Amino acid sequence: MGQSVNMFGLNIASVSFAEAVSALSEVLDKEAPAKVVVTPNTDQIVKLSRDHDLLLQYQTADFIFPDGFPLVVASHLLHGKGGCQERVTGADLFPALCRVVDKQHGRIFLLGGHPEDEASLSLAMINKYPSAQIEIFSPSMNFTTDSAEGRDAIERINRFKPDLTFACLGMPKQERWALRYRSMLATKLICCFGAAFEFDLGLTKRAPVAIQKIGLEWLWRLLGNPRALSRRYLIDDPYFAVILLRELLKTARHRRNEPRI
Repeated sequence: MGQSVNMFGLNIASVSFAEAVSALSEVLDKEAPAKVVVTPNTDQIVKLSRDHDLLLQYQTADFIFPDGFPLVVASHLLHGKGGCQERVTGADLFPALCRVVDKQHGRIFLLGGHPEDEASLSLAMINKYPSAQIEIFSPSMNFTTDSAEGRDAIERINRFKPDLTFACLGMPKQERWALRYRSMLATKLICCFGAAFEFDLGLTKRAPVAIQKIGLEWLWRLLGNPRALSRRYLIDDPYFAVILLRELLKTARHRRNEPRI
């Protein structure tokens, strides 16, 4: 699927959004073992830097796209013109892939949301993608990879046999579950997209396109929900600068040690 950029221990795809949708659509057209899609942002890179086992698991994802604008900038600082082409966000991929499956009259399974909202979420998905068959499972906050609900999700998916499965449980819960059980799931594509469905269905308002393009979507989200997001954006995520500096120094040392021809 084109080139990739190695940084932060990950091989991150350097593709356009259209190329990403095309590659994932090809997966949906084939009968093959399930593929997992992840879309790292700065918050995820920080978490991966603090959990080596999670990083090793995350590295096994089949598609890794740069969700965060800072990752695209970092890729060019590290690799120059060989950096990532553009952001490929879960929030944008969610409706694009749903439209693909809807046109094919296929099946979509969404693992996410709150239990009390499961019925309304199902209705919203059916109204937006009427040609697709939809099934929703909104587990409790106690959902884990090894919990009864985690196993129940596997059974529901294998009964429904969806073409497209969304694991929207937040990072790292969704990635741990998807990457551990993908070989057991009767689906073609498992997308770990966090709150992407909330944006698509209008449950959470997304930043205007102009703000997205200048890399300030994080600020829009912070101002919209400061209580929930202040720690993430103001305390945890600034550590990304430290991680990037380390990566820049490592890259510089590697280049100095390369044999000159």
